[in-house]
Amino acid sequence: MDQQLSGHQLGPQISGHGLASTRTPTPPIIAESEAAGLVDARDESRGDKLALRIARVVKRRTAGSVQNLRVEVCREGVFLHGECETFYTKQLAQQAAMDLADEKPLLNRIAVR
Repeated sequence: MDQQLSGHQLGPQISGHGLASTRTPTPPIIAESEAAGLVDARDESRGDKLALRIARVVKRRTAGSVQNLRVEVCREGVFLHGECETFYTKQLAQQAAMDLADEKPLLNRIAVR
C-alpha cells in the first residue's frame, strides 16, 4: 500500500471553522534494559504482564507445587525459575508456560529437589 507524500503527512483530517490538521505519531518511550540494551517501554510492560499471566497459570496448573516461582520475559525468551519435588511438576509448569509464551523460546530452570 504505497502512499505518496507531497510535503504533507497523511492522517485523519479534523475539519471545523476552515481548519484542517493531521495527527503525528508519538515517538516510543525508551527505557534501559540490562539484558538487551535499549527497548521500547511498551514492550517491557507487555513482558511484565505476560510474566504475571504465565506465573498465575503455572501456579494454578501445578496446584502451587513450584516454590519460589519466578518468570522472566525478555527479548531472548521466557525463563522459568523455582524449585519443585517432581519432574512431572516441572513438565506441567513448562507446558503451562508454553501455552502462553507467544512462540518465544522457553528455558525451564526449575530445579527438581
